[in-house]
Amino acid sequence: MDPVRIAVLFAGVFFLVFGLTAYRYFYTVLGATVGLAVWVGLKDSLVQIPGLRDHPGTASLLLLVFFVLAAMFLAFRFRRLLVFFAGLGTGLILSQAFAVFMAEGVVFGAVLRFNRVSAMDVLVGLICGVLFVLLEGVFAVLLTSAVGSFLCTWALGGRWTFLACLVAGVAAQLLVYMKFRPVLPGPGGKDGTGSKRL
Repeated sequence: MDPVRIAVLFAGVFFLVFGLTAYRYFYTVLGATVGLAVWVGLKDSLVQIPGLRDHPGTASLLLLVFFVLAAMFLAFRFRRLLVFFAGLGTGLILSQAFAVFMAEGVVFGAVLRFNRVSAMDVLVGLICGVLFVLLEGVFAVLLTSAVGSFLCTWALGGRWTFLACLVAGVAAQLLVYMKFRPVLPGPGGKDGTGSKRL
């Protein structure tokens, strides 16, 4: 098999199993990435400002810290808006995938072809966006499972791959969450059920 497809398959499996864990760090990574991109684009011009060009190395480092922290702050500040767009994207993916699946086609062949997005796809996306804001934890599992299913379908192909991976991803993430979820300590170092957790 093509090494690229193998890498994509492993990435898909990771999202199917540990997607919820990855989602918890999504906004931190997103903010840091955006801040880094802004720094790369502006550092050469900003270090030429009088007062900064005398210390280009220090100024560049401080600008990096500033942009990364500022972008991370903005990502958390506008988290709800980003969550809405995440739900919108999830709805678009699932709506197109369902339509292609019902037409007995290969899911990957049409998913995310934005030139074919219909009004129904947009409506489903908007509904998912609102539901994502209201029920973020539930839809985070659905989003990451959809992403993992999309990657696995790209690597493996097949009509049933997307649906099978989506169901397996939701089940796997719920099992991982139940196994490793944080437990608040109760009396005697036990959780609320009276059983000890590692």
